[in-house]
Amino acid sequence: MRSKIIYLIFILLLNNILFSTEIDELLKQGNDLYFQGDIDRALDKFYEAEKLDRSDIRPKEGVYNSCIYLGNYKVANKYAKKLYRLSNSDINTDRLVYSDALLGRTGNAKKFLSLQENYERKKYLITLSGWGLFNNGYYIESTEWFGVAQKDGFVNKDVSYGYSLSKDKLRSKKKKFDISISPFSYSKDANLSGGLNLNFDYNYGYFDKRYDLNFIMQFTTMNPEREAENPDFYGDLGQYEIFWQYRNLLSSRNSFYTAGKLSFCTNDYVKYSLMGLGGARYDLMDRFIADSYISGSMIEYAYYDSLALGNEIVKQSGFIKYNEYYNSLFSLQSTTNLTYYSKYFYINGEILLSKLLGSTYFADMRSKGGRDDLPDDVVDSDEIECFYTARAGITTKQVAVFGSYSEGNNFMMHSEAGRYLNTTEFGFENSYSGGFTVNKLFDKWIMSYIFTKKNYEEYNVITNTLVASYSW
Repeated sequence: MRSKIIYLIFILLLNNILFSTEIDELLKQGNDLYFQGDIDRALDKFYEAEKLDRSDIRPKEGVYNSCIYLGNYKVANKYAKKLYRLSNSDINTDRLVYSDALLGRTGNAKKFLSLQENYERKKYLITLSGWGLFNNGYYIESTEWFGVAQKDGFVNKDVSYGYSLSKDKLRSKKKKFDISISPFSYSKDANLSGGLNLNFDYNYGYFDKRYDLNFIMQFTTMNPEREAENPDFYGDLGQYEIFWQYRNLLSSRNSFYTAGKLSFCTNDYVKYSLMGLGGARYDLMDRFIADSYISGSMIEYAYYDSLALGNEIVKQSGFIKYNEYYNSLFSLQSTTNLTYYSKYFYINGEILLSKLLGSTYFADMRSKGGRDDLPDDVVDSDEIECFYTARAGITTKQVAVFGSYSEGNNFMMHSEAGRYLNTTEFGFENSYSGGFTVNKLFDKWIMSYIFTKKNYEEYNVITNTLVASYSW
């Protein structure tokens, strides 16, 4: 019996020695790779070493340092917490405070500061947390953090310099210009054949206060056979829009924005529209972003006397006359979307709810315009219309690939930017799109291509979009 116990002890000691030797070898390989600059391979070695002994603190230190270097701050923060649980030393406290700050968090820093009595140690923790916020772009938070520290009497070179640099970042200006060209074509449609959409977007302002000015021109051509019936009435369509938006960052993660849009059309049922919106974007938790806004619009539209249009005597004389009437409709829309994202991919879902407010649009169209083609599901203005979209994408530093699918009733749905849907577009079934983005193709230029197909009961619309973006 005694010999068996001695044998077991011997085996355990031998295993410990072997494991220890293997861990030491993996750590040596990891450290060598780390200092050679091969951080990814070094990280793999540290992970292998950690699996052999979960209680050994050294592999976790290697994982933490590698993840900080690679910018994997969430993983680094996870290992900082593990290290602090194993040993609440000053260096592990520093690791936790710094990795927290890289994620925009200061809760642990405030807790440690409240428990700390040493003035120099407090000053160091304040500086460490402030620079962590600054180094990962949380300039609003770093400005507030360093500012409060100075008010509390923690004035030194690092705190003053950090506050000054953070203020400079908030006042720094950045500009971005986008231009997109979107030719589109109709298939199986009796009226429209195709057209071109041109979109010019200028984004400018400070880090925390941004402005966006968007100008859109869209031209839609009528089928020649339809236009020949009456060139004046069935002429080509033109649409022009100006969209302006102001976004204020309340923090580096949360923002409030407001916008307005003016649109007018030629040779269409819609004459002009005014739209205003207000909303907010905010982080719900790690990897989740929500965006919601409410918008209202007023649309001036025209409708025509179909009896005059259908008068055979007038047609035979070569002149088609019609009476034109005008009215307005008002609508209210709520939009909410939620995005889950990681380093390499994202998934987004969006739902739009729209309500016409006491509109007589459909009655006008049916009584005067003879529009019997209007589906019953959009005729009742008491209904709340629903439209939803699902999106997904894969992103890398060089290229991004993305796609989306939409379904629902799109009558009078308008988005945060861009054009609202033409009033003649009923019977929507679904749409899907896909594309890719190439980052820094030419110096600071970013190029994107998007293919979109919208399916209606009677026809389809196919759009090819090319987008070029430049930042300075």
